[in-house]
Amino acid sequence: RVVGKTSLRGLWFLVPVVLLWASTPLLVSEVSKGLSIWEANALISGFSTLTLALAVTAFGRWPALRALRGGQLAALLGLGAGANFPYTALYYLAFALAPEAAGEANIINYLWPLWVLLLSVPLLKEPLTWNKVLGMLIAFAGVYLLVSGGNWIRFRAENLLAYASAASGAVFWGLFSVL
Repeated sequence: RVVGKTSLRGLWFLVPVVLLWASTPLLVSEVSKGLSIWEANALISGFSTLTLALAVTAFGRWPALRALRGGQLAALLGLGAGANFPYTALYYLAFALAPEAAGEANIINYLWPLWVLLLSVPLLKEPLTWNKVLGMLIAFAGVYLLVSGGNWIRFRAENLLAYASAASGAVFWGLFSVL
């Protein structure tokens, strides 16, 4: 059934995506207790690849994949290896470094939209307006309040490596999103 231009079938795909994405901090924190970050990344990437292959098969999308040419396929693999893989490794590393701060690391990871804005300026020639700068400053201030425990003066450094890892991952996801 189609409602406006949106199919209800398409909306049902959102349910597992939202559930899986929302459970990521908990799942990765648990997986990284028994596995190295690289093993966890390989395991989860393998699961994702298998799930994608099943979906491509179920919906008959293999011809579209076979239609990709060498340069297109190389670009996709480059994006995965050069942006998505480092993002995932840094994101998982944040949870492994400070499982007790998984929620904070996850919020810090959501700096990626700011990196999309910043990276769009040199890569896509987007203008950097005052509204964008103001929005980014407010977002960075919010993250600072988060890691400082709500105190503008005192900075909590006990989970700094985990926070830095999550923030670095956000840069790679922003790059992946822009490219």
